[in-house]
Amino acid sequence: MKNSTLHATFAILVTLLLLMAGCGTGQQERYSEEELAPLIEAPPASPTVVDEGKPGVMLTVEGTTPAGRAFFVDQSSDSVEGAVILVHGSWGLDSEFRDVARTLAGDKFLVLAPDLLEGIVPSARLAVSELQAGIREERARAMIQAGIAQLRADPRLKNGKIAILASGPLGTHAYSAARHEPDLTVLALDTCRLPWDKTWLAGVSAPVLFFVGEENRGFSTKVKDTVLSAFKAAEIPLEIVEIPGAGTELLDPHAPGYSRLLRDQALEDFVARFEGM
Repeated sequence: MKNSTLHATFAILVTLLLLMAGCGTGQQERYSEEELAPLIEAPPASPTVVDEGKPGVMLTVEGTTPAGRAFFVDQSSDSVEGAVILVHGSWGLDSEFRDVARTLAGDKFLVLAPDLLEGIVPSARLAVSELQAGIREERARAMIQAGIAQLRADPRLKNGKIAILASGPLGTHAYSAARHEPDLTVLALDTCRLPWDKTWLAGVSAPVLFFVGEENRGFSTKVKDTVLSAFKAAEIPLEIVEIPGAGTELLDPHAPGYSRLLRDQALEDFVARFEGM
């Protein structure tokens, strides 16, 4: 990668982290560039294996400035049944979420998961909420759209079917990107809290699948009715998919009460609906 691109990436990420270090209570320590530099990972110059012995590579997502990084899984042969942009959860694109991407891909799909945290893994010092707050919507949307363009250009994607599947709070960025993708097959959200307002929701042409745990106390009957009314007012097709026994985010391995069994059930439900579109 050219030095200028590396420097641009470094500058953006250091600025991002310094801003995040100063948010929250206002009493948090501001970290120096020397402390933050080891946390930053630039996009790889070529596809790079990140989990030895497991499928999937980290690669560069072109079409953004600076270029982004993403995890890509391809276990198919000459053709695939569809492609999915997988938007990671609160804890970023860590090894556990990469396993979610592998499970989803199976031998049917191309799966590309943009790294919206730019290689930073949340820790006790860099709180999850602060990292989320530091993500610029324009940057996240550009990375998701660039990922879609990269998938669309793959010759194995003969049917043109592309979905976005987003986990938790970062689903707002997925929704924002979906507004700019008129050919998107479906937008699927896992326990995502959006502004339930028809004006904010407007602009998405793809049908929306909203996955939520049946035991999720935050998704009461009142909230469900609000969500249904908002999407109806915005004239966007919506299907709420409730997973029995689940009470938390379904795809985020770090969510309290996370269950691989329920995660796999949600993924199977998503795949069945996506294949039928």
